[in-house]
Amino acid sequence: MKLLRKKMNKKGFSLIELIVVIAILAIIAAIAIPRFAVIQANSEVKSDVATAAEIVNMCRLQEVETGDPVTSLAQSVPAVAGELLVEYMIVPESQSYDGTAADDFALIAKDGVGNYRVTFEPNNGSSKDGVVQTIVENVKYDW
Repeated sequence: MKLLRKKMNKKGFSLIELIVVIAILAIIAAIAIPRFAVIQANSEVKSDVATAAEIVNMCRLQEVETGDPVTSLAQSVPAVAGELLVEYMIVPESQSYDGTAADDFALIAKDGVGNYRVTFEPNNGSSKDGVVQTIVENVKYDW
């Protein structure tokens, strides 16, 4: 009877059980946190690719509607000839932009075959870090 009462009064976890659970959680966290950082970096690059593709589309749309090719992404007031107009698109900063101009989007207006090209350089620790990415009109990308 006393043995049964002792077992029934025993509540909670032992110290060893708690330490084992905390150790397992620490191992899982040590594996998962770096993977989340890579996923976030890759999503920033994918976001930049989508923005660059939209810039190309807006340049083409403006050229078709105005009859003049776009030569610059700068959006000053008043607008300068050849500039991507604000009513077509306000060009955002790159998701991986760290304050240096090389990381932001640059437009290469009309390459040799008549396509717009937008370049940017991811600076976010991803596998593509330091490699200038170029998005070309009418080219599909698998990111």
